[in-house]
Amino acid sequence: MKKVYLFFFCFSFVFFARSQPKLAEDFESGVFPPSGWTLLNGNPSPAYDWTYNSDPNLAYVNSTKQNYPAYLGDGSMVYETDKINANAWAITPPVSLTNGVSYTITFYYRVASAAFPEKLKVTVGSEATINGQSAILWNNNGSTALANDSAWTQAMIHYTPGASGDFYFGFNCYSDSNRFALVIDNINIDTTPTAVPPCATKLTPVNGATNVSAPEALFTWRNPSAAADVLFEIGTTNPPAIIDSSKITSRYYSDLAYSTTYYWSIIPANAMGPAVGCPVYSFTTQAAPPVPANNEPAGAIAIDAYGSVSGSTKSASQTQVADSCNGDIGNANDDVWFTFTPLQSGTASITLTPDLSFDGVMDAYSGTPGSFTSIACADQGAEGQQEILTLPDVTAGKTYYFRVYGFGNAGKDGSFTLAASGITLPVSITSFKGERNGFRNVLSWTTLSEQNSKGFELQRSVNGRDFVTLAFIVSKAPGGGNSTATLNYVFDDLKPFTANCYYRLKQVDKDGRSKISDIILLKGTRANVFALSNVYPNPAKSIINIILTASADNKADIIITDIAGKPIMRQAAQLAAGDNNLSLDVNKLPAGSYIIRAMCANGETALSKFVKQ
Repeated sequence: MKKVYLFFFCFSFVFFARSQPKLAEDFESGVFPPSGWTLLNGNPSPAYDWTYNSDPNLAYVNSTKQNYPAYLGDGSMVYETDKINANAWAITPPVSLTNGVSYTITFYYRVASAAFPEKLKVTVGSEATINGQSAILWNNNGSTALANDSAWTQAMIHYTPGASGDFYFGFNCYSDSNRFALVIDNINIDTTPTAVPPCATKLTPVNGATNVSAPEALFTWRNPSAAADVLFEIGTTNPPAIIDSSKITSRYYSDLAYSTTYYWSIIPANAMGPAVGCPVYSFTTQAAPPVPANNEPAGAIAIDAYGSVSGSTKSASQTQVADSCNGDIGNANDDVWFTFTPLQSGTASITLTPDLSFDGVMDAYSGTPGSFTSIACADQGAEGQQEILTLPDVTAGKTYYFRVYGFGNAGKDGSFTLAASGITLPVSITSFKGERNGFRNVLSWTTLSEQNSKGFELQRSVNGRDFVTLAFIVSKAPGGGNSTATLNYVFDDLKPFTANCYYRLKQVDKDGRSKISDIILLKGTRANVFALSNVYPNPAKSIINIILTASADNKADIIITDIAGKPIMRQAAQLAAGDNNLSLDVNKLPAGSYIIRAMCANGETALSKFVKQ
């Protein structure tokens, strides 16, 4: 399934305050249509409307189990083909504009196939109705249809109203019948700037930096408030080449050679054009590290059962060609080796957690060096995502070999952590899956048979590493936890994190043995408020956990007061953008009702009530 695209980790540290645009819609709220938007259709029912890019009713999503793309983040707006000519409308909430002032409307668009061009008009009017859309501002970017299927294109429209008041902007897909799909993202309406933006500041690596991480490094900068877009340039010559553009303030870049001087620059831009005279910085990457001791099978590093080790493929070379895994063949030019000796017979798993955006592949073998037999592989995730290698039918005390390498060519090596877990208990779980349904996450799993089963701990994590128990679900198997029939389980997480939610099952046997399942990920929505998303357990006895959602990196004070508001406890916290899982020791508090108040450094406040038993 791999991976010919650049995967961006957008750690958006908010360094600057930008004036609020008239409208900014990135389709990341998880609700469609977004608040205040109106969906209309000029065709009689049933006719296809605009919808969100992960809508399971879309044919592409239903058949491939993948979402339509988004320009940034996870969400976008999609119109998928109909058997009749389209006439679907998505109309914005009212936007207050001033007579004589110039405004700029921007958005990104992309079609699913150039062989099936799409048609789009952008209109404006005084009402959120089709008839109320009185003027066409943009029609297929000046051509007969849209056919950009290989990359996103930004549309830019200038509009000066002849009167002050509320205006509604319409996005009308009127594609011919039996097309494919049109995708829209990041709609923005703002006052037209009068000048190009200034240059970015606080760039790192700093000019002249040495020993910079390779083959991948983190680049950060501060955008000026007038920037609507940012060009990222890097190369071994000056001036460097443009790599891409997007409004972020940091990113990883790979394919950096060792002991090499690079030049890089950040060029902010807006509707008036790019910044002028921005400096070009230089840096030199680190020398090549020594070849890993486990570059050959003979030097394989042992990973303990239920233990973990750190590893790296940097400076490693190929010991054998890549095997096909799930139909994909990577490049094993940097493989390193490990061994695993299970304590019990059954099924075990090895989890690879990458550093930065390393895209790891794992191959497992029985036998000895020079006489290996392939038994399993793992290559499901993309760059920066976990891989889980399942070892079926392992034998207690027998040593198995497995290797790790980066999927891509030279320059894609990196570091990672490996963790071993799981020996099959006498419970056969055939599926474990989840889906986001509105504001809740629905988890479900199926067992074909259960023996001596006590039940399942459903565990949840914000980062895929640190899990806490969400609930215990008692086994449905009758007669002491024994069943040979198929049993289905469903659990609703009514208060999921606003960011990504990682889930796993811990199947518990009546004799105390347990097994950890594979991890599943349900992608969340972008955090745009400061809130206490969850407080649990409630009532609490000794420890209470809180999920504190922050829109940006910030500091906060967590204060526990009595019902009258008298402070009793205070704890400082450094928050990252998204969901933050914090634990508070309330063991010494007397039984009663209390209030948790979280106060962010920028003045935002959130509170919740809990009971101490």
